[in-house]
Amino acid sequence: QGGPASGILFEISVDPLLMTLEQLEGVVRRPVRTKAADGRVEKTDEAIVSGFVDDWSVEFEGPKALNMGLKKIAKFEIASGQRMNREETVIVPARKLTEKEEKACRSEWKTIKISYKERLLGIFIGLNATIWDQYNIPIEKFESVLTRLVVAL
Repeated sequence: QGGPASGILFEISVDPLLMTLEQLEGVVRRPVRTKAADGRVEKTDEAIVSGFVDDWSVEFEGPKALNMGLKKIAKFEIASGQRMNREETVIVPARKLTEKEEKACRSEWKTIKISYKERLLGIFIGLNATIWDQYNIPIEKFESVLTRLVVAL
């Protein structure tokens, strides 16, 4: 850890997990259009799975798919010796869940957090995330600098 190659080695070791999650039934897919070398437009789809260093996200269709994904992650932990940071792992639903749905989401990880506003790669996501959440701190810093400049004048 900390060496120049550690980030690359980490990504190489995590890639099989992300590829496995992409293949799971119940992972949301989005349409993608690409242009072939001969100019034809090809329509395909891709799973909504992403990873950036140690931040990963997967969009599941519901609790059943989520729990299949958590089982795959548990197998990955055993096989690789790596561990998910369970305190930082969060479910961010696309809509308000019922108590029954929350219980179903927790069938694999009893203590997994369910939140309606989280930060992923610096961007607030979730039902309760607002534009103000995103820009509040930068605006306050800007206003503070302006106040200091006005006082200095």
